[in-house]
Amino acid sequence: MKKFTVYGMITLTLAFVSNLALSQIEIATGPEVTPEEMVEKLVGDGIIYYNVTFQGADIARGIFSNGQTTNLGMESGIFLTNGSGYNIPGPNQTDLAGMNNGIPGDSNLTQITTCTTYDASILEFDFIPYTDTIKFDFIFGSEEYNEQVWSSYNDVFGAFVSGPDPLGGNYQNKNIALIPGTTTSIKINSLNNGYAPSGIIPTGPCMNCEFYQDNTNGTTLEYDGYSLILTGWLEVIPCEEYHIKLGVADGSDGLVDSGVLIEENSFNSAGSEINTSVILYPSGIIEDMVEGHVEADLVFHLANPEYTPVTICYSIEGTATNGADYEELENCITFEEGEDSAVIHITPIYDGLIEGDETIVLIIENTLACNSVFTVELTILDYVGMISEISPGSTVCSGQPVELWVNVENGFPPYTYNWQPGSFTNDTIIVSQEETTTYSITYWDILNVVGTDSTTIYVFPDDQNYLFSYSFYKEYNPYLPWDVIGEIIGNTVIVAIPEEVGTDSLIASFDISNCASGYVNGIEQISGITANDFESPVIYQVTAPNGDVRQYVVVVDIEMGFNVNNAGTYTVLPNPSNGIFRIDFSEVTSLPVKIEVLDLMGNIVYENPAVTTKTEIVMSSHPKGMYFVRLKTEDGTLTQKIVIQ
Repeated sequence: MKKFTVYGMITLTLAFVSNLALSQIEIATGPEVTPEEMVEKLVGDGIIYYNVTFQGADIARGIFSNGQTTNLGMESGIFLTNGSGYNIPGPNQTDLAGMNNGIPGDSNLTQITTCTTYDASILEFDFIPYTDTIKFDFIFGSEEYNEQVWSSYNDVFGAFVSGPDPLGGNYQNKNIALIPGTTTSIKINSLNNGYAPSGIIPTGPCMNCEFYQDNTNGTTLEYDGYSLILTGWLEVIPCEEYHIKLGVADGSDGLVDSGVLIEENSFNSAGSEINTSVILYPSGIIEDMVEGHVEADLVFHLANPEYTPVTICYSIEGTATNGADYEELENCITFEEGEDSAVIHITPIYDGLIEGDETIVLIIENTLACNSVFTVELTILDYVGMISEISPGSTVCSGQPVELWVNVENGFPPYTYNWQPGSFTNDTIIVSQEETTTYSITYWDILNVVGTDSTTIYVFPDDQNYLFSYSFYKEYNPYLPWDVIGEIIGNTVIVAIPEEVGTDSLIASFDISNCASGYVNGIEQISGITANDFESPVIYQVTAPNGDVRQYVVVVDIEMGFNVNNAGTYTVLPNPSNGIFRIDFSEVTSLPVKIEVLDLMGNIVYENPAVTTKTEIVMSSHPKGMYFVRLKTEDGTLTQKIVIQ
C-alpha cells in the first residue's frame, strides 16, 4: 500500500501535484555541507563553539530550508538521520522508506532505547555558554510509524551533554532530549499514537501522543509521523566548557529511516542577554542630548525576566562630569521582580558654557553572562542661546513698501518665525503702513526655545506740505557766480541774484515735507533738476500725501542783503512801523537814488524815481505785512525788509 507525505504547515487542500515541486522542503546533505556549517547554522546567541566532529554517513546529515511549506513549524535548521536526508521530503507514499548505510550504532543511544542500534549519525562539539541555561528546539520523525510501534524497531534520538553541574560534580553524557515533563528519552515506543497498518491512521492506544502528529497520507513529508516541536534544555555554569553529542540511530536493524530536525539558531544560551536603547525627550527632533533642553532615558533590556530581581553595575566615564554636566547618576541599576527593563534618566545641566560635545560612557558588566562587558556612549551638546539681528527702524511715506528681515543664529535651526502684526512666517517680509507701527517677531528653534526682537517703521504724517529751503546752486546754474540761498517768509520765497544773471531758466534746489510733492503749473518739480522761468513770480504748489496743497510764491531778481559796486548803506526807521517810516541814505555813495517799495508778490506798491535827501514814506493805507524797500543808484542796488503792523 502506498502512503503520501506532508511537507509542512500547509493544509491538505494544497496537495495538488503541480504545486508540490514549487512548495517543498529543501534538503542539502554532506559532503557539500560540512559539519562546521551545520553547527554554525545550529548555534544562536550566547554560545561559543569549537572542535566540531561528525560520525556517520554524509548523506544522513545536512541542512534544510523552506520549512514553511510544511506543517513542521520550522523554517530552517539542520537534520540528522539514520539513513538519507532525501527521505524527509514528501509526499508520504513510500512504505517503510529507508536507506541502510552499514554504519555501526552508538553506545549512548543504545542505553536510552530497548535494542541494539545501527546507522548512527553523531554530531559533536565543545561549547561555552554565556548564561546559566542552554536549550534547543527539535522535531523527531520516522518511517517506523505506525507499522513498527510496540515492536523492537525502536529508533532513537539523544542529546548528551558533559561538563560542570551547577549543583556540584559533572554531567556525564546527560541526555536532555526528553518527553516534556519526564525523564523519558525520545524513541518510537515512547512517542506515538499507537500501532496501525500502512496507510491507516492509528487510533491508539498511544504513548505521549499529545506531543505526536500523524502524517499518514501527508503531502509534504515522507515520514509517517513526527513529534511537535520539543525543547531540550539544561542548567549550566556560565563561562565553563561543555561538550554536546547529538545523535540518531536505527533500533534492531538499519533499514527504515528516522531523523531529527533541529531549528536554526535554537541552540543558545541567551536568556539573560542585556541590551540598551536610548529614548530622547522631546523625541524625534535631534539625535543627542542638549544641555538644559533634551534629556534621555537609557533603557536596559533583559532578554529573560526569569533572572529578576537582579542588579547590574557599570562604571561611568567620558568627557562629561557626573553631577556637574548632568544630574548625578548611580553606578548600578536594578531589574525588579518580573520586569524585563529598567531605566536610567539622564538630565544634562545647562551651564551657559561653550565646551563642545561631551560624552557619557557607561562600561557595563553583565554578571548574568560570560565575558559580557559592553559600552554605551551618549553625547551631550551645548546649547548656545539664540541671538538675532533685525532690520533697523526706518521712516517712510504712508503706504510705502518696506522690507523687514531678521537674522537668527545659534540655538538649533531650522527656525520658525511669527511677525506681528500680520502673522507672517518668513524671515523676510514686505509690509506697508499708513501710520507708525512697531513690528515684533517671535522665533523658535527646533527645541522650542523662544526669542523675540522688534523694529519700528515710522510713517511721516500725510498732511505735511511745507517748503523748508529754497536755493539756486552754482552747481546746477553755471551762470551764477556763487550759491544763492533764498529766504522763506511765510508763504513767500525771496531769492536775490546778481542783475547780470538771467532769470528765464534757473534750476532750484529745495527741501519740502517728506512724502510731499512740488508742482509748478501742474509739472512736478525735482530738486536740482527742474528748470523754470523766474522773470515773474513763480507759484509753487506743495501737495501733501493726503492731497492738501500749500502755495508758495517765489520772487527772483530782488537783490537782498548785498551791495554791488560799493553802493553804500541806508537805514529805515522805525522798523517795524505803523506805515510811516523815514529813509536815511546819507551813507549812499551816489545821488539821486530811486526808491521802490515791493510787496511779497514782487509788485511795486510805492515808487519815487529821484530822491536826494532823506525822506518820509507814508503807507498807512497799505495792508499790514512784510515789504521790501529797494534803493537803486548808479553804483548798485540795496534792498531791506520792512514790516507794517
